[in-house]
Amino acid sequence: MKWINVYSTTRHYGGPEEGGWWYNWEECIVSNAFHEDTPDNVLEGEKARLSLLFRAHDAGNIYSVRGGVEHWVAVEEARAQSETRERPYYE
Repeated sequence: MKWINVYSTTRHYGGPEEGGWWYNWEECIVSNAFHEDTPDNVLEGEKARLSLLFRAHDAGNIYSVRGGVEHWVAVEEARAQSETRERPYYE
């Protein structure tokens, strides 16, 4: 199977170390499954369609103190493959 996954990206405060640090949180909000034999041009067309649809819902600036949300789309081998699974820790 191939998956077209739509992600929302937000920034979160990680902690006070080194003057404060932030990290991106990737949340999968849509996953569409496609047969492995689906032609690449069909996958890329669907990816482009979803990109246009969800980019319209971007808000603010994730790198601003006011925050925001950005959306992006990827063709991947697994459902929610690039989703953030756990909060990172400063080392």
